[in-house]
Amino acid sequence: MTLDRVNRYRSILGKVAALLSMFFFLSVLDAVISHFGQSPNDLGLLPGTSVKVNGPARDNIRDIQELEYVASSDLINVSFDAVHTGFWMGGRMWRGVVMVSPNAAPGAYTATVRSKAEPSEKPVTVFQIRVYGDAAGLQQSSASIIQRYTGYSAWWAVAFCLASTLLLFGVVYLFSNKREQLMRQEGRADIYRITKKEDGDEVSFSLGTSDGLQLGSQLCLLDEDGVPVGTVVVKEIYENDAIAVLTLDCCVKPGYMVALLA
Repeated sequence: MTLDRVNRYRSILGKVAALLSMFFFLSVLDAVISHFGQSPNDLGLLPGTSVKVNGPARDNIRDIQELEYVASSDLINVSFDAVHTGFWMGGRMWRGVVMVSPNAAPGAYTATVRSKAEPSEKPVTVFQIRVYGDAAGLQQSSASIIQRYTGYSAWWAVAFCLASTLLLFGVVYLFSNKREQLMRQEGRADIYRITKKEDGDEVSFSLGTSDGLQLGSQLCLLDEDGVPVGTVVVKEIYENDAIAVLTLDCCVKPGYMVALLA
């Protein structure tokens, strides 16, 4: 694989990864806003479907037999599974299932969960249930923009974008290593660090004694387009890296390179 092809692939994949990173953050934003922008007691269902629910319970409620519900229609049912202690905040909680009859007509319904011992007191939980005539109507009612237009949960988009972004950045890293190897074979290297000094800028790059450099070796300074703009002199050297100083009063910028003199 040639250096030009490696550069092109790395550039394209880097841009795609950056774009997916942006979609990742937008997906997270969409998922969070849709989650907190809608009450968990507002339910959207189709006829013949059900959804797991939970809600707070008074401290004196210890068993599901102490709970009852009242629905605005006999076609709405609530079954209670257990009374338990809340995981995050403690306190008593109940969990169960809200079920919609297959014969339920599209429209708005309510289901109120209350204590059998104190039915006249404030309800434990009140569910606002919207039954839709078809899946398309239910999808369009979603608070999530992603789910509204694609039918998939925003959290699936988050997972997809994150996995794809990490994979692409991994491939970009491999191409970067390949690019460094090909450039080294040509006697060139990217400047990966620029250090400002009072007596002149210092640059660090991935060429060293293994490439034939010595203390005092001179290299050509190239701009982003590979055009010579000055020279640098090696002041510190290692096996695969070196630090050099500029010999002329010229400006060095990120993206510049060095090359062995012919």
